Amino acid sequence: TVVDPRGLPLDKSGFDLRRAPELNYSVGALYEIQLPNDALLVTNVSYRWIDDYLNNASAGGPKHYSDDPLYVPSFGMLDASINYETENWRLSVFGKNLTDESYFVHVLDVAAGYSATSATNPDPVYVPGLWTFGTINRPRYFGAEVQYKF
Repeated sequence: TVVDPRGLPLDKSGFDLRRAPELNYSVGALYEIQLPNDALLVTNVSYRWIDDYLNNASAGGPKHYSDDPLYVPSFGMLDASINYETENWRLSVFGKNLTDESYFVHVLDVAAGYSATSATNPDPVYVPGLWTFGTINRPRYFGAEVQYKF
């Protein structure tokens, strides 16, 4: 049995799991071209879609609103790269988060929690914390990478 800070019974059976989207999917394509010098030109594109979810356990209530900092709406991420590969070398040019999605990777609502509605009603009522802070994902970025295998 779960109890609130006052010792009253608290029904959290309708809460969602934190960081547990209902649906996830990804799709990718990889294409290799054999070059005359036995090197490979490899292109790669991948897309990942993540359903909405809660970023912190304290936000696990049954109703969520778009202005709730602990709620992450669904989003998609697109990545791509072009690689030149030989037996010992690999040169890669890439782009990550090409859709430039922005979401909270982590959010903490300090000292937030839930209390029972009343002594006779165990339904949860959200009690805001002292302050909220979080970390936002990295925006769209590009790069190049060189690898040597020995």
